[in-house]
Amino acid sequence: MPVSPSARRAPAAASVAPRTPPRGGGHTPIGVDLSAIGWNLEASELVKELTATQQEVAALLIGQAEQEQELSGLREACSSELEELEEQTWRLQLFAELEKMKGLITQLEPIEDDATPPPDDGEGPMGEGAPASAAGGARPAPPLAVPSLAADGGGARDGDDGAGDREDEETAARALAGIDDELETLTARIRVAREEVTDLLARKWDLEQAVADVYAAELEGDDEGGGGGCDGSGSDAGAAGGD
Repeated sequence: MPVSPSARRAPAAASVAPRTPPRGGGHTPIGVDLSAIGWNLEASELVKELTATQQEVAALLIGQAEQEQELSGLREACSSELEELEEQTWRLQLFAELEKMKGLITQLEPIEDDATPPPDDGEGPMGEGAPASAAGGARPAPPLAVPSLAADGGGARDGDDGAGDREDEETAARALAGIDDELETLTARIRVAREEVTDLLARKWDLEQAVADVYAAELEGDDEGGGGGCDGSGSDAGAAGGD
């Protein structure tokens, strides 16, 4: 019996129909590898995480550069302060030496005055009148008033020298007190600057440790990704062999 064309095409349609996926069933089509889709999704997530990590590392590097700039500025400030301190210390030492020499000169002045003999005003007239007195047989009277006047003048001079010494000592004491105050102030400023530098160095060390941790995490992620890729290729090969 002859067969109609519609009857001939019916088995072919029946054989093709089961291969079409259902519209609302949500099943995976035949021939699609689920492991490949999962690895692609995981790889995209890893790429996103790596990008975010790179952005964080870039931000940390920028912060580290700013910290280094701040540290360089602090170092320059500390070096300039140290130079100023050295210059002021040199000036203070020079001032102290000058004050010491001034005190020694002040102490030597009364000794020099005492060593110099006072001028004798009556020596000339007495020397000239001595032959006349000897010729006349009269004995000259001793000059009693001259030593007393010389002694009084020496005592007044010693008193003036003592007052000058006291004034010089008070002036030197005030100058030394001012110098001590300036030294304490400079020492405090240097101590504060050193503490700031120490804090900045500690922060820099923390940033370096954070960057090192980030790099270590990236390396671990790369190692895990490489191992996962090998496993995925093995599963794909097994699936191909099964097919």
